[in-house]
Amino acid sequence: MNSDEYSKLEKSIEEMMVIARGFGLDFFDMRFELVPADVLYTFGAYKGCQRGFHTGPSVRHTIA
Repeated sequence: MNSDEYSKLEKSIEEMMVIARGFGLDFFDMRFELVPADVLYTFGAYKGCQRGFHTGPSVRHTIA
């Protein structure tokens, strides 16, 4: 990632925080880290998403 891309990312993060606070969300400061895709997928597969992404009990999937 070059410095221009890093600057764009920082600006996008700031914009997201402004939008979230505009919706009245109150949260702690976030710390973002860039990791390679294989690390992210490995963590999700073995630690965070054993059964896939959960959509919650209020969402029902039906076959038409």
